[in-house]
This record gives sequence, C-alpha cells and structure tokens, in this order.
Amino acid sequence: MKKVNDSTIKEIKEDFKWGDVADVIVFQDIIILEYIDKHDHNIKFHPYFVHDHGTGTRDFLRSYTDAETALVNAIAFKYEGANSKAGDYFMKMIRG
Repeated sequence: MKKVNDSTIKEIKEDFKWGDVADVIVFQDIIILEYIDKHDHNIKFHPYFVHDHGTGTRDFLRSYTDAETALVNAIAFKYEGANSKAGDYFMKMIRG
C-alpha cells in the first residue's frame, strides 16, 4: 500500500476544481476531500486513492453527499474498478 504524504495531498488540493476544499480525510491509501461545491454550495466528498506502484493518484470522478458513502465506494472502486456497484449496494443494504 502506498503511503499518503503531505505533498500528495497538497497536489490534489491544488488541482481540485469542483469547489473549495474544507477538509481532507485520509484512510490508509484513500484520500477524501470534503469540499463546498462551487455550483450548489452543498458540502460533498470526493475520493482519490494512491496507486500501489507509486504512479500518483486516481481520481474517482464522482462526489458523494456523505463521507461514509464516499469511503465505501472508494474501497469498491479501488478493488473492482470504475464500474463497481458494490459500494452502492452495500450502502442500500445497511441503510434499508
């Protein structure tokens, strides 16, 4: 697992165009930006993960309305790819 460092977080924050970053959540090799959307002004969460082979980060190109959903979908995306629905199904199962 690639270690998340301060320069990686700084680079992601500088390149982020979806809104103003309010906070950064790091869970192992997953980075989630909490931000204020520049269009609807709502708080959203945008995940990335750091590649094991050290080639930088992967943007999920999706945002979520809460941190839990962002994290679950980030894990599913990391292991199953961009078309994974596992995170969505998991959240439906636990939320009812």
